[in-house]
Amino acid sequence: MLLSERQYSALTALLVLVALGLLYWKLALVGGIEHAIVTPEGVRIESLEQSDPVAQLKAYRPLSEVFVSPVFAQNGPDNSFYANASNLALLVIAGNADKNVIQLYRQTDLAGDLAGCTTNWGNPKTVAELSAADCDALLGRDDALFFLIDEIDFSGSEDVVRLKGSTIRVQANSKASLNRSVFSVLKGIYPNAEKTLSASNQFALSQLNTKN
Repeated sequence: MLLSERQYSALTALLVLVALGLLYWKLALVGGIEHAIVTPEGVRIESLEQSDPVAQLKAYRPLSEVFVSPVFAQNGPDNSFYANASNLALLVIAGNADKNVIQLYRQTDLAGDLAGCTTNWGNPKTVAELSAADCDALLGRDDALFFLIDEIDFSGSEDVVRLKGSTIRVQANSKASLNRSVFSVLKGIYPNAEKTLSASNQFALSQLNTKN
């Protein structure tokens, strides 16, 4: 049976809607490739708010208060790696003179649950202990940037960075890639990240040569 021109147009429109619907659900199921990028270093950065991760990272730049928060497991053998990654983040962020950088160390118990936090509130001479409840409340703020360095997922297939609200969660899949993952995010936020790190390394080298 031949279709009339009106029937043909209606069928074509229906097929287009079906195709768009299938595409939408496909993107939703995989997270939508427009909502995730893979950096040249192989780090996957994804927005949990279905936003453009590049734009979302840039939007963090004006936030003047930044909490750098590595996790330390009770008796964890990898805590030194989290500390090194935290120092890298602190170095680059502090290179932006208008930033109030606050250390926030999260401690987990043997079960992996948050046991509490230690912070300096931006003052190197200050040490304050926070309960798990107070730490959770602090992490829920949306007027500051929270740069969280989570425990390494050794079973993961890739290094993943998740963006949600004003929180960044970095989860590498190996010790070797932890700093790389952290620095990939820093470069996405602060254009001077590489320059800041290079200047710091040169200064440290000059100080070492002076002492020798």
